Amino acid sequence: MTWLPAAVLFVAGLTAAEPPRHVAYAWQGDAGRHPGIIPAAWLTRESLGDPARLAAATARMPKGHRIVMLSHITERIHSHPGNRTVWLEAGADAVAAELDRFLAAYRGLGAELDGIVLDHEIGLSNWALGDREEPWKSIQADERFPALAAKLGFDDLGGVRNWRSSDRYLRWNALMSERMDGYLERAVLAPLRRHFPAARLSNYGGCARGPAWPVPDEHGHAVYRFAHDDTVGTHQSPVLYANLINLSGNPPPGAKAYPHTPFNAFRYAVNLLRAAAAASPAPLWPWVAYRTWRPDSGIGITRSDLYQEVVLHAGLVGVDAFLLWNPRPWHAGQSPGDLASDDTDASLSACLAELDAVVGAPGRKKPLSPGLADWNEDFVVTGAVAGNRRIWRLTVDPAAVPDIAAAAAQGPDPAFRIGPRTLVFPGARLLPAGKDGSKFGRWLVGGSGPR
Repeated sequence: MTWLPAAVLFVAGLTAAEPPRHVAYAWQGDAGRHPGIIPAAWLTRESLGDPARLAAATARMPKGHRIVMLSHITERIHSHPGNRTVWLEAGADAVAAELDRFLAAYRGLGAELDGIVLDHEIGLSNWALGDREEPWKSIQADERFPALAAKLGFDDLGGVRNWRSSDRYLRWNALMSERMDGYLERAVLAPLRRHFPAARLSNYGGCARGPAWPVPDEHGHAVYRFAHDDTVGTHQSPVLYANLINLSGNPPPGAKAYPHTPFNAFRYAVNLLRAAAAASPAPLWPWVAYRTWRPDSGIGITRSDLYQEVVLHAGLVGVDAFLLWNPRPWHAGQSPGDLASDDTDASLSACLAELDAVVGAPGRKKPLSPGLADWNEDFVVTGAVAGNRRIWRLTVDPAAVPDIAAAAAQGPDPAFRIGPRTLVFPGARLLPAGKDGSKFGRWLVGGSGPR
């Protein structure tokens, strides 16, 4: 993820008005310009000595939504001279002391804080440690390694370092992700709880995984094989950027093939969220990118109505809020057209309004479509009970159905011609096209689901 421009530390101009029910806490943007988009305040390492600055920024934010993102603070967990390879207690304690002092002074000013969002992407995986022999030998030579080996179930790390030789790297990475989460909670959650017990916390990408919900990572690695919960703090934060990097070479279990298409990228994001929701009862703060984001590698859903479909399916699964990565240009030579804009913020805002109108209040829903969406179909249906209504979202593959309105079939019940089959929703009512503007999806209410 691209870092925050140094000149942008805190947002300004926020109003005290209550936001709509579905919101997105944004990386950047102009407060109040788009309903539901709430730019976060930023706490940087340079501003740790100035709690009044953050207090002034959060005072202008809506009550209940005073969300702060951290910049270049938790990285010190890894750089402390008292650390030894994967034992980072010294670094975590140093960061905890810094944040404890800051939060004590911040609270002393009468300021409030509703949550912290982390974007800490440094870990202890085999990818982070690399394939050089030295760090692995140092780990095995440490007097604390036997306790670690007991949790791993093996004491030779050669199979982790040479990851193609076995699945031991998956076991290592599962254990190390939870270990890193522990250090982040030691560094951030502990002081946060001390000063703001009800505040929420999440970290980029942190979510639960397990073999019952086999969704690989975007490279195709079977990260689900060893059940683990990578959640930091209170909220899961799976990344719904819908970016496929090497799933065509490593298809998900059950997929006949998985070519890199925008629809397959969309379905991957939906299944990632469904898997996280099924694997843990923890509430959800998923990350979404701006609509025009184009991945450096792989394929995504750039400038496609499938972007709206990811957001709408996520809202039906049930999220507390979205986290929006919407950076503006931060150095000379960058084209504004390649980054987020008012237009991309407006696109997400329209989706939030659509969720308010159809789904109602945010938060986890009772699923009517448990499990994962079929990896081989050319449509995805998500169903849930929201309020007193059974609600369905149907999304079609644009390669098979360029415009869902043209796929409507005649009959007593809503039906759609999708490739060689007709999908019928007995007893359901088809809602008019919504504010999201998508050509690839429709809402249905009531009935027993598709057949």
